[in-house]
Amino acid sequence: MPKKCKRKRSEIVENGLTGDYTLLAKLDIFPPPLAPLPGTYHRKKKGKKTKPVYSIAFNARRGEYFAATCLNRVRIYRIFSTTHKIHPVAPYVDPNTREHFYACVWAYDPITDLPWLVIGGELGVISIIDVSKACLVRRLRGHIGPVHDLKIHPKNPSILLSTSGDCSARIWDLSTGNCLLQFSGQNGHKNQVLSGDFHLDGMRIVTGSMDNTVKIWDLTPYNDLLTNPCSPGKKPENSTNPSKNKEPKIRSGGEDGERKDTKTFYKTPRQIHYPNFSTQRVHRNYVDCVMFFSDWVLSKSTENEIVLWKPHYSKEISYTRVANDDISDAAVFRTTNCKIWYIRFAVDSWMKYLAVGNVSGEVKIWNIQSKLMSPAAVPEQSPVRGNERDDSLVTTLKSPGAVPIRNLAFSPQQNHRYILCGTDDGKVLVWKRKNWKRPDPGLNTST
Repeated sequence: MPKKCKRKRSEIVENGLTGDYTLLAKLDIFPPPLAPLPGTYHRKKKGKKTKPVYSIAFNARRGEYFAATCLNRVRIYRIFSTTHKIHPVAPYVDPNTREHFYACVWAYDPITDLPWLVIGGELGVISIIDVSKACLVRRLRGHIGPVHDLKIHPKNPSILLSTSGDCSARIWDLSTGNCLLQFSGQNGHKNQVLSGDFHLDGMRIVTGSMDNTVKIWDLTPYNDLLTNPCSPGKKPENSTNPSKNKEPKIRSGGEDGERKDTKTFYKTPRQIHYPNFSTQRVHRNYVDCVMFFSDWVLSKSTENEIVLWKPHYSKEISYTRVANDDISDAAVFRTTNCKIWYIRFAVDSWMKYLAVGNVSGEVKIWNIQSKLMSPAAVPEQSPVRGNERDDSLVTTLKSPGAVPIRNLAFSPQQNHRYILCGTDDGKVLVWKRKNWKRPDPGLNTST
């Protein structure tokens, strides 16, 4: 009788992280192809087509659900915490085969509070999917380049940030489909904007681009616009309708399978040309992932390292024609085999652990708090690349097959039991943490 195959375990290096990880499941977003009928000729395609999973996102309110994107497909799964079984809930396939989704994020219907899944990709169109009703709510059009990243406002779940290959970042109102703000122009990015993130207070955003710069934009002058955006039934300001009665144009749903009970206003967004902060001192190559860590910034490029640094700029000045680039308090998390772009890092919801994959199929996890509390002092005027600090690496996971890992996600809230990894062959690796316990609250880095 054949021997039973045991589940492969990760090769780990313990240094303070309680419990180890085992490979719970290997999910295939694309179902296996059907076998040809007997007597028929099946021609195999030459070459190997990659199917990278560029985006994975857990639902913050219901942590047992997560979504993953691959090419023009999106799949939603559910993890049962008691049995640790994973079941597919709902698939979505874009009718356009040229679409390739790069980003996804969870949002919520402002009226019914039901979950929405927002996705964007190669065609520059942002789609909103009502998961409970399995229908397309609406499409947001405005970007003329691919959509690389999507983030939800921390205080208003109907406000969306998108970054695109048209050298701009935009803020949208999901309830109406309006584009409220556009960050581009004279002092904006000069190449594709690959990543963006909201500050926890919701009054700043950070963007990273292929022009090697990281920019911080102030949203304080537009607080009223973000807290009380235009809703259906209200006349938007500065409408672009050229008619004499100046009534806003309303486009009813029904196109491209959109939900028919929704209405969308179109208006010209306010364009912001000048950021509060801009620097090229942190990285010398594409900045493909940025994130706020309280008042600090975590950023990554194609240099085998993730840099934690603190920008210095005046928060009282809304617009600056010459942005400041003064930085300090840098910490470097070094990795290996990570010199290709579009590999994203992840931080858990407690702001305690940092994880990133690489080309060799490895996942490295660091303890950010132990890094910040390291006795090594960093001179305030020293450049980032000259700082040598010990890496607080706590765990290394090795996936079978040595397939490049593009994206990761920690399970939300206090349930840090699972880590998801999206690979280049259309798979989602689910790592389960054994003997886990509730971690300490994250360090308040603002002090």
